[in-house]
Amino acid sequence: RCHNAEPLLFFQPGMDTFVNPTHVFRSAHFTAERDFAPDPAEVTELAWVPIEECLRRIFRGEIVDSFTITALLGHHATRLDPTLHGTASPHSLSSPEPT
Repeated sequence: RCHNAEPLLFFQPGMDTFVNPTHVFRSAHFTAERDFAPDPAEVTELAWVPIEECLRRIFRGEIVDSFTITALLGHHATRLDPTLHGTASPHSLSSPEPT
C-alpha cells in the first residue's frame, strides 16, 4: 500500500484518438499488503532500481511504455529542479473530444 502519495504530473498520453487524462503520483512510503506472487506473464520480480539505472534502461530501449517513461523522467526532473514538483495541473481535463 502506498502512503502519503503526492501529485507528480498530469499528461494526456494520446490525444490523437481519445482523451485520456492521466495523473501520476509518487510516494516514498509503502507497506506490503501481501507476499509477492510472481506472474511470468506480467511481473516476475520486485526490485528497487536507482533512477540513474532507470534512465539508462529508457535510452537502451529496455523500458518502452509511455506511462513509465513519463513518470520516471518527471521524477528525475523534479529531483534536478524541486520547484517543478507539484506544478503540473489538469488544466485540460475539460478538453473537447477529438473529432
